Amino acid sequence: MAFDEFDEIDKEMTRAFAGTSAPASFASSVMNRVRMPAPTRLPEVLDAIGWIGALSFVASFALFVILK
Repeated sequence: MAFDEFDEIDKEMTRAFAGTSAPASFASSVMNRVRMPAPTRLPEVLDAIGWIGALSFVASFALFVILK
């Protein structure tokens, strides 16, 4: 099975790197490099444009049916 192979690899890597540890500053250094940018409002704006378009279509269709 594939999971048995993963277990074997995990055990081998655990033995190979048993005495290894990262420096104390490693975590903060990594976090400084991968900071997430601030979220934008673009998804909400696009959703609003879509809803406005859908509601306009429904209203236009309703007017077309009523005035016919």
